This record gives sequence, structure tokens and C-alpha cells, in this order.
Amino acid sequence: QREVNTLSAGTTVLQTRPPPTSDSNVYCLVTRTGFNTKKGETVKFMLHPKKSQKFKFYTEAWTYVKIMGVIGIFGVIYQIYDSVKNDFSAADAIIGSLDLITIIIAPSLPLALSIAVVYAIKRLKEGHIKVALPNSINIAGKIKMTVFDKTGTLTEEGLTLHCVLSAEDGIFSQEQTINVSDSIKPALAACHSLSIINSKISGDPIDLIGQQTSGFTFNDSDLKSELYNRQVTAESTDPKGSLSLGLVKTIPFESRLKRMSVVCESNKGEVLVFCKGAPEEVVLHCDQSSIPADFTAKLDHFSNQGYRMMAFASKTLPSDTVVNTVPRDQLESGLTFLGLLVLANQLKPQTTVVVEELKLAGVRTVMCTGDNLLTAVCVGRDCSMIPDNADLYIVTASITPDHCLDVSYKLQAYTPTGLHIDKDRNLYRGPYRNTHLAMDGHTFELISKYDQKLMDKVCVTGTIFARFSPAQKMTLIDEMQQRSYSVCMCGDGANDCEALQHSNVGIALSKCEASLAAPFTSSVYDVSCVPVLLKEGQGALENSMAVFRFTAMYSLIQYLSVMLLIPYVSILGDYQYLFEDLAIVLTIDFALGYTRPSRQLSAKRPHGSLMHPFMIYSFILQTGLVVGFILFSMWMVQQQPWYNPFSEIRAEHLIEQELYVPFFETTVNFIHSSFQYIIMALVFSIGHPHRRPLWTNIPMVVSLVITLGVMMMVLFTPPDKIPALELATIPNVHYKMTMLILVGVNLLLSLAVEYSYRVIKPLQYLLKLLRFKKGYKNKFKYIIDELDAHKDFPPNSCSEMGC
Repeated sequence: QREVNTLSAGTTVLQTRPPPTSDSNVYCLVTRTGFNTKKGETVKFMLHPKKSQKFKFYTEAWTYVKIMGVIGIFGVIYQIYDSVKNDFSAADAIIGSLDLITIIIAPSLPLALSIAVVYAIKRLKEGHIKVALPNSINIAGKIKMTVFDKTGTLTEEGLTLHCVLSAEDGIFSQEQTINVSDSIKPALAACHSLSIINSKISGDPIDLIGQQTSGFTFNDSDLKSELYNRQVTAESTDPKGSLSLGLVKTIPFESRLKRMSVVCESNKGEVLVFCKGAPEEVVLHCDQSSIPADFTAKLDHFSNQGYRMMAFASKTLPSDTVVNTVPRDQLESGLTFLGLLVLANQLKPQTTVVVEELKLAGVRTVMCTGDNLLTAVCVGRDCSMIPDNADLYIVTASITPDHCLDVSYKLQAYTPTGLHIDKDRNLYRGPYRNTHLAMDGHTFELISKYDQKLMDKVCVTGTIFARFSPAQKMTLIDEMQQRSYSVCMCGDGANDCEALQHSNVGIALSKCEASLAAPFTSSVYDVSCVPVLLKEGQGALENSMAVFRFTAMYSLIQYLSVMLLIPYVSILGDYQYLFEDLAIVLTIDFALGYTRPSRQLSAKRPHGSLMHPFMIYSFILQTGLVVGFILFSMWMVQQQPWYNPFSEIRAEHLIEQELYVPFFETTVNFIHSSFQYIIMALVFSIGHPHRRPLWTNIPMVVSLVITLGVMMMVLFTPPDKIPALELATIPNVHYKMTMLILVGVNLLLSLAVEYSYRVIKPLQYLLKLLRFKKGYKNKFKYIIDELDAHKDFPPNSCSEMGC
């Protein structure tokens, strides 16, 4: 009762109606403020989201920084030792060696972690998807399951009248769309929570359809109070004016009870109770003699065709009843069943296409709704969430008197005509992968509480979850995550907020409450945004990995270049550092992450771990190639007849007191390492199947062409034309061509390293063995193996029991 009379913070009050016995004001008592309100809790979640998900890419990135820091310390110690050995003062040696720390830990690493996400946010905005939590974009690239709400998400928000099925004397009439039976008209007209705002009837769409179908006029002002013995707040009058119903009391709808009721007084002095709600709930409160014998058959018939239904019932109270003193349970007992309001809720045009696209990409699709179970099953069939040839089991659970869990399985066979026939489950046994479970929230809650072993199987095979409350939706998400599923939730209403918050990736198809709770909000209100986001997530994660790996290799190449020059008591010049950092690396950093995602959602998830065997394999071999080619190029220059030994050049510059010594080893080291940055950029641009080809990334192509052109100029231009780079003069053009060939060989070998893991299956298997990893990292894979091995689920008997 307290919830019924509570306004949440942020509610827009459209109309107030003070009781006639009070003054003209409506008074409210503030019970909670700030973050203690519902809206405050949502804002608090946005400011301080739930504990950050342990996404390996982010956690391992900082592990990498720590490892590189340790490597840098060893380099510092070595350089200090070498400098002191060469008669430098301790202070100069320490100050000079600190450069290695800033080299090995690149200042652009934070940029590498975010630049691809920034581009993804821009593209998602162009696709009408707003982003509240940017880090969730990369997480979207690892999604394995998508949970959809039904009404307003998979199906249209609006409902249309299919028919009214009235019942008199326990017998259903023919289906009617006009000329509705007089027995059910008063219930359709009066049992609602509508109000008139700005001269227009406003409220729940189902209430509006029922009121319009009745043909009664509705008014909540200028009431004919003289017709009634009680105070009424609204009235409904039939077209002939022979029957008027004054609203005395409203018992609002509660999701827990799945029904609402009103108490009305007629102009004839009768006191009437009208109740409406979920058919299976309303009939529990009706006189059994008024319920048609074919009620269940009719309910199943319409539910199996995807229709939504609302049951109506009524009873007459003694005329002297003091309505406000009668408890709800008493008002809603002994009702007479009046009939069903049958509503059509069509699939959105994009729904089936999206579901099939997700399934093709290996993303499980699940429906979680508050609607009728059989209606949800029908929608699941219609949108291909459940294949035509699949075995679907309706699961029900209850607690026995001795506190044991009793679970039963009812097979629903499907024919192309849409007819569902219950059959002996043993005739239709198939592999678990072709088995789907459907259950309501009560069953799910019992299984979650009493049998976690069964819950494992439910999480792997469950597809339809109906009659779920908001809290149960959240529990479903949590249960799936406990089985290592990365879950995307897509919903459109306030009842989806908790699930949107607790999922790995939440997409709201709304501008209202759900949009505040979700990391992503789509202004296109259909599920087409889901594959768009997942593709963008896969592309952004692949881009993020590529930019991070490039930045990591850049810092390592520069670090190794400097380390290889230490024996020569030399370092790269200031402008050489500046040239590498700004002209080459920074330009590529910005362009590399710009590659758009693939047009097709891939069933193969991107590597989200820097410690993946492929990443380690690539890192080690690419580092070996870097060191090998720089050493080989420095050895080659020493074999040339025009080579001037380092000691003679250094002696000349020391006489002139010049700090920097431009000798041949430094020049070759600088030129080849600069080319290696470009090589790494080309190698890490390989993006299939998650990114489009390199040539579609125009900024990257332009960047590579410009940097290659600049490096060619540096290689073939006499050093006196570019004195800032302080290069030694290489007099032989043939040697420069040899260097260029060496760069080409380096590129081919680096590409071979990158492609080898992707195409050589035995290598993939060998690297996985070297991880010394036992078993799966995902719990749901163990459950799948168990189901494959035993093939006894669902059990052979139609029910099972566990205590």
C-alpha cells in the first residue's frame, strides 16, 4: 500500500485531484531525499558504477606497464655501470640513464587504451546509440549471450484488439470485435486506471483498448454525484445513458499479484467489484462454476499464437457495504468470470533478422519477459529464437510437503502451422544443443534456491523466461554471469533497469528510466542496435589491442635501440627522438585505431588478453626480429670499405667538445628502427575478421604513405640537408638500397609471424599446450561437456525430484 501511494523522485505530475472534503491543495510528505531515492540510486550508479568488471585487457595492460618498468630498471643499472666505466660522473650517469624509464614506458599508453574507444563512440553516435560508460564498448566485443525483453523490444509497443471472448453461464461466446456482449462491457469500461489530461484520455494502452471497446464514455470531472450514494472520483456511462458506473475505489495493479480491481457504484444503487489481470491468476479467485470448461484450451490456443490476454471478472456487494473497510482478499474472492480481452502484439520487422544474425555469430539469444509463458514461447518461435526442429520443454517446479523440489518437463512439439501438441518426450529425444527450456519466474526462483546443479543446465539450455519480475530478471543475469557468460541485456522499460545495470553490456531502447540505468541508449527503438554495438565492440577491442601492441612495440624498439648503442657510449639525438615520437609514432597511433569494424558479426571473439598465447608468441618473435635486424644492419655498415671506426670519430668530436657524436652505427640504428615502427603499424593493421581491410582506413593509408615518403627522404637525402637529425654521411647509394631491401625482408618476416598463428593449426595447438592451462576458463563449457557426455537431460521421466 505504501508503494501505491509513493511518488519516486523525478516523476512528472501531470494532474492532481484533491478530495472534495479537503482544501484545493494536494499534500505530499517527503520520506527520502538525494541518493536515498530511486532516482538518486540510479544517478549514484552512473557516478559510481558497480565494481568495475575485471576485463583482462585493462588489468593486463597495467601488468605490462609493471613488467616494462622492471625491464627499464635493469637497463638503467646497465647504463649507469657502462657510463661510470667510461669515466662519466655518477650524477651524469644517473641523470642520463633515467631516459630509459620514459622510453620503455611510453607516455602515449593511456592514449593507446582510449583512442579506439573514442572513434567507436563517434561511430555509435552516428548510428543513434549514445554511450554512458565508454569502457563497456570493448567489453561488448566479448559478448556470448544477449537477453531480450519482449514487449516494446522484440515486439511492437502498441497493442491492437484481436477479439473479445465473453463468457456467460460458464460458456464462451464466439470471438467478437464489435457488438461485444453486454455482460463484459461494464468491466471493460470501468476496470482501469485511466484519467483525462488536457481533455484526452490517458493511461495504459491495454486500459485504453478495453475502454474504447466497451463503447462507454469516460469522465473524471463534472460528475453527476446525485446518481450515487457514495463519493465517486470518475464515471463511465453507456451510449444509451441507461447505465452509469461511478468509481468508488481503485486497487492498483501489482506485478506480484498480476491483477487490479475497482469498486464501482451504479446509478441503480448496485455496488460492483471488477477485477482484471493475468488469466491464470484471475481464475484462481473466480467461482469455478463460472469458468468455461474449455478455458485452458482457449488460453493455450491464443497464447500459442502469440496473443496477449487479459481476463475480467466481477461480483456484486451488498448495497450497504463500507468499501474502505473490506480487505482486498475479500473483495477479490468469489468472482464471476466474464471473459477474455485478446490483444495482438506483432514482432518488429527487424527482430527476426537480428536474432538470426546473432545466432549465426554464435551469440546465444534469450527472452526474459513479464508476459505469459506460452505467448513468449510463440514469439520465440516466430523470431527464430527457437528453431522449428528444436525440442522445447515447459519446465514447472514446486515444493513438496516434505520440502523437496519437484520439477516436471512438458515437451511441446511444433508444426509449421503453428500448432503445439504435447507429446511423450521420449519420442523426441535429441542432442542437448537442440533442446530449449521455457519456464516462469516462480519455477526459476525455486530452482535457483534449491538446486544449483539443475540451474547450471537451465543457464545453458534455457531460452524463454516468462512472468519474470524486475528482481528475477536481475537474478537471471547474475546466474548467467556466474556461469562465465558475458551478457548483453536489451530492454525498453523501467522494469528492465536492474537487469540493464547488472549485465556486462546494457542497451536501453528508451529515453526514460532505462536510459539512465544502461551504459548504452538507442534512439532507434528496435533490436537492430544490438549487432551494431557488438560489431563495434569487436572492432574497437581489436583496434585497442592493435594500438596498444604498436605502442608497446614502439617503446620496446626505441629502448632496444638505445641499449644497443650503450657500448658505443652514444644515444639517439634529441631531434631523432622527436622525429620518431611525433612524426611517426603519434601519427600512426591516431590513425591505427580508426579502422571501422567488419560488416559481419564474427563468431570468433577477438583476443581480449595480452597474455594470450598468440600475443606472447607474436611479442617474442617480433622482438627477436627487431634486435636481429638492428644488429645485422649495424654489423653490415662495419663491413663497408668507407666505414670509419667509432673511436676515431668520437676522438674528433671530443676535441671539438661536441656532446653528440653522429657515427655510422647510430645512423643505421635510427633509420632501421624508424622503418620498424612503420613495419609494426602494417603488421598490426591485420584485422580480419573483426575489422575491415587496411585500405578502407584512409587516415592510416595517408599516414603510412607520408611516413614512408619521409623515411625515404631521410635515407637518400644527404645529412647536411637535414642537419637537425645529426646523421652520419653514408656515401654509397648501393648500400642504401641494401638497407631498403633489408627493411623489406623485415616486413615479410614480421607479416609471416603474424599470419602463421592464424593459418597454422598445429602451431595454435602447440601454443595452447605451452600455456599449461588445465580445462576451460568458462564454466558453461564444462556444463556443455557434461550434457554432451550424459545425454540424459531432460530426464527420462516427465518429472524429477530432489531434496
